[in-house]
Formats: sequence, C-alpha cells, structure tokens
Amino acid sequence: MIDIIVLAFSLIIIEFFISLLLAANSKNVIKIIIGVEILMNTVNTFLVFFSVYFTNGSLDPIVVVIVMISTIIAAIVAAFILIIVYRMQEKFNTLNAEKISELKW
Repeated sequence: MIDIIVLAFSLIIIEFFISLLLAANSKNVIKIIIGVEILMNTVNTFLVFFSVYFTNGSLDPIVVVIVMISTIIAAIVAAFILIIVYRMQEKFNTLNAEKISELKW
C-alpha cells in the first residue's frame, strides 16, 4: 500500500509541473496568470507539507504566518496583473501574448 506521505509529495510535485507547463506554454495571458498563481499556491502547499512532515504531525505557527502573508501578497499581485491585462485588452483588443509587441516601460 502506498504511504500517504509519498502520495502527498507526489501530488504536490505533479501539480507543480502541471502549473509550470501551463504558465510556460500558454499564449493566452489569462492562462499564464492562472499557471503562475497555481504555482505560488503549490509552493505554499509544499512548505506546509514539509513543516508537518519534519515536526512529526504538528504545524509550526511561523509557517502558517509565512503562508498567510504569501497568499495575501499573491492575491495583491494577481489583482494588479489583472488590471494590467484589462488595460491591454482595451488597447490591443487581444489577450494573445505573442500578438502584443508594443509593450514598453
């Protein structure tokens, strides 16, 4: 029978690579954002997994605080990026990352 720790670790690694492929191979800007957000959530899950694994079943409060702060920062960054994507849609009439060539600072 498969150990639950090996199964959880395998699922985290699979989720990491799926989100990495989604972010790297998409041409749609929204799919890229979704891939990056899933990637950040996977890293948080990985951190919680290792915290529980190395403390023998208890969750360290410092890890909880770090994950909460990371989640809040990820939500703020996602909101900011979605505002930028909305403005790109208004200006260029497309969400295809390859067709938008006039991105400048």
